[in-house]
Amino acid sequence: MPNVKGAVLTDRDRALLAYVGIARYASADQVHRLIAPDRSKKLVYRRLAKLCLPGGRPGEGACLRRLHYRRYEGTSVPVWALTPYGRSLVAPGLPWLPAPAASDVGARFLEHTLLLNEVLLQLVLRSRRSPEAPLGDLPFRWLAEGDQVLQFRHGLLDRHPDVHGVLKPDAILEIASRSRRIFVEAETGTQSIVTAHPERTGAILSKVRRYSAFLAGRTDRVNETWYLRAFPDGLVPRLIFLVHSADRRDRVRKAIQEAMGRADGGWVRVHTFAEAGGVLLANIPEPAALPPLVASANQAQVSPAPSPPTAPAAFSLDHAQFDHLRRVFANMASRVVEIETAILIHRRDKACVVDAPRIPREQMDFLAAILLYSKKDKVRWPTAGVATGR
Repeated sequence: MPNVKGAVLTDRDRALLAYVGIARYASADQVHRLIAPDRSKKLVYRRLAKLCLPGGRPGEGACLRRLHYRRYEGTSVPVWALTPYGRSLVAPGLPWLPAPAASDVGARFLEHTLLLNEVLLQLVLRSRRSPEAPLGDLPFRWLAEGDQVLQFRHGLLDRHPDVHGVLKPDAILEIASRSRRIFVEAETGTQSIVTAHPERTGAILSKVRRYSAFLAGRTDRVNETWYLRAFPDGLVPRLIFLVHSADRRDRVRKAIQEAMGRADGGWVRVHTFAEAGGVLLANIPEPAALPPLVASANQAQVSPAPSPPTAPAAFSLDHAQFDHLRRVFANMASRVVEIETAILIHRRDKACVVDAPRIPREQMDFLAAILLYSKKDKVRWPTAGVATGR
């Protein structure tokens, strides 16, 4: 009897394909731990080889494709990714999967992705009901990095308001039961923690500032942040950096604390890869107060900020006066940013100790929302509160 091409899919096969669809790439070791930890790795390789062949019936293509990348010492490492046909099999059970990337990542980023996928594998193994259970039933959603980007303006206080920035999180973890969306950044130690050069956007503190601009910076609508525009579902955002060692973790935490003026434990967290699995599912606290620069989606829709002082109803400005006031505010705000940057550099380099009071960001953001984004020729000071999304 001739051999039948391809493979008849089992529930474990479908779970494997779903995992690869979520993770984008999987190594043989990860597949082994996912579907057959008690079996020989040779059996796993045979199954992977079967899934890389077209099926025996018309229209059945290969489910997986095999790739290779070389580590820095020259070792060739095989990895597997979904084919378009394989994706068509898992898409109905995972309708939230982002669109597939147009091309594969390079060797350096592929190794980085597999390291991050170790965290995903821990979450899957701890959360699934059984090795055959559909991964669409998991209590979380994991969105791996693809071609999609998060766009934002660098801030209302930017001198060039038309210049936009982008973010590409390494992964996004959504836990609907805890009303939490976690942006995950995996750091392997190749990027610096802090840099004085703004064009070096890979530094950790630079990423923190960019996330702050995305989470708190407003669009052309007074009560809408860039985060709320991208994610209007009400999940509370948080940022987590994953690093390779406890020493690196402690140094990153200290740098963030010094830069943000608050202890680690707010909207930015830092953990090692070894800690990540337990922290993400077992130790994430309930939504707490976010720092002033970050907007909570729930608060933006439910709890508006207190009403500002009310000026006499007759107070008004003509268009020329208001335009001049706008320029004055933008100029003053840009100077404040320069002063904050200078203080940060001095603190980092320990050149001197500057005991400066914290900038009242909430008040400045409130003024910016009114002055920089009103489209009326004549503007009155509002007689009711304006929701600031805090």
